[in-house]
Amino acid sequence: MKGKKVLLVEGAETDRSLMVERFNRLGYEVSAVGDGLRAFEKVARDHYDLVMTELNLPHMSGIDLLKKIREVNESLPVIFVSFYCETLDH
Repeated sequence: MKGKKVLLVEGAETDRSLMVERFNRLGYEVSAVGDGLRAFEKVARDHYDLVMTELNLPHMSGIDLLKKIREVNESLPVIFVSFYCETLDH
């Protein structure tokens, strides 16, 4: 795993920072951005071994990001994550 490059696409800055820290501790080289457009720009010009993205992003949804990624790299693995927490009052 050492040296694998991951692009993390997470809209929330706090969550993005926490995830970058965790990936770094595992030995990954991580780039992180907060929106789909910047993510696509990075994929178009740099090499990544994996993209991990949210579905709901500013400027371009995760699904639209996947479609654009497939235009420039058909084999790049993309993992979708979604964090949703609802507070229930009982």
